[in-house]
Amino acid sequence: VSPDAVISVGSYAACAGFIRDARNAGWNIPIANLSFVGSESLLELLLTESESKAKDYTANLINSEVVPNYSDLSVPVVREYRKLSSKYTGRSGPVSNQQNSITKSKSENHNLSFVGLEGFLNAKLIIEILSGMNDEIKRSKIKETAERINNYDIGLLNKISFSSQKHQALNKVYYNTVIDGRWISIKSWEFLKH
Repeated sequence: VSPDAVISVGSYAACAGFIRDARNAGWNIPIANLSFVGSESLLELLLTESESKAKDYTANLINSEVVPNYSDLSVPVVREYRKLSSKYTGRSGPVSNQQNSITKSKSENHNLSFVGLEGFLNAKLIIEILSGMNDEIKRSKIKETAERINNYDIGLLNKISFSSQKHQALNKVYYNTVIDGRWISIKSWEFLKH
């Protein structure tokens, strides 16, 4: 078998084991994972294995996410998430600029995650819904109030709208790869051609 690429679907431990075994078998092809894999935990296992075996298990790794990369400061909600995370934890994590260079160490990243950013977005949205209820906060009014949200700027590069026919806030998938031991937004697919 000599595939061109693999899409791995599973928990972070199982996917990390598969990636390790595939790399040990000489497969240097792109291996992609879905967002629910637990990107940070997957990366931690692969980096630990890379260090113990003196082999890079993170090359050609691609993960999809439902939120932008938490180090992409070009996205307003990422800046807000990082600022508030830093305020309450004292750590802001690594930052990447438009050219994807890293300015902070890996150890500062423990409080930031894709799941954390997704939760932050969910919290902002529920606050917007509850605010739209004025003083009558009732469970029975959540759907109706959410469906009235139109062009809400949650801090992503696209605004959010709902209706009786549209209940999905986001339609974009974000792709990341590992560079220097960190998840970095994929801005170009050129790296796959090497």
